[in-house]
Amino acid sequence: MKSTLKEATNEYYNSFELSSKQLNQLESLEREHHFQASKTSANKNWFLPVATLVAGIFLVMYFRPAPEPEMYPNVLATEIAYNYNKTLSPEFQGRSIPEIKPHFSKLDFQLVSSQHNKISDFKLIGGRYCSINKQLAAQLKLVGNNNNETLSWFQLPLPRDRQMIEKSTEIYHNGVKLVMWTEKGVLHVLAGKH
Repeated sequence: MKSTLKEATNEYYNSFELSSKQLNQLESLEREHHFQASKTSANKNWFLPVATLVAGIFLVMYFRPAPEPEMYPNVLATEIAYNYNKTLSPEFQGRSIPEIKPHFSKLDFQLVSSQHNKISDFKLIGGRYCSINKQLAAQLKLVGNNNNETLSWFQLPLPRDRQMIEKSTEIYHNGVKLVMWTEKGVLHVLAGKH
């Protein structure tokens, strides 16, 4: 009687037997393979959490908001004295804050008038944009009543949660006298050669 292919294949492979030595070697290979596989999977088990942690730290550091620039009087004095010493002409003409305010629409704050006694001795003639402490600021040009003396009146925004200078502070930097104070949520600085 003829057998099917399946039966013939079974008979052929069943005719082979492994010796006890061959069985021991096979079991030894299996144990060794199982040990190496468990070591590899243990290495893989810690790799994914560590890689995720490193990626998370990178994302937090990369996308964190930039810190607000610090507003220390001595740091600001350097930039303000530099802007004052450039002696650039006003870009906009105006004789009062309400008249000149529309020209400063790019500012993150509103120009404000001041009650400082030094300003009352001068008249406003115009202003221009400038950059102080990595922020857009206003540089207003003031002229004395005798048209001899000129001052620059800088206004820049303060962080909402802090008042930097409670009272009027004087600083001298690069031959420029700077008077700083806060008023109406704005940092004011008068710069001139006194």
